Amino acid sequence: MSESLLDARKTRARTWFETLRDDICAAFEALEAALPARAPLADRAAGRFVRTPWSRVDRSRVYPRSAI
Repeated sequence: MSESLLDARKTRARTWFETLRDDICAAFEALEAALPARAPLADRAAGRFVRTPWSRVDRSRVYPRSAI
């Protein structure tokens, strides 16, 4: 497989997973926002996700090739 094809597939996969993550977070945030007034914990503000950057490290503390 050529390097450019591999890079294109990585980009497409990354975009798909990021979209999936965003859709899941948005669905949970919408559930909290739609909580009925009489529901338990309804007196609290709806929660929101905070996205923070991270890097994956394996047990040997060596970065995987995709993170280089």
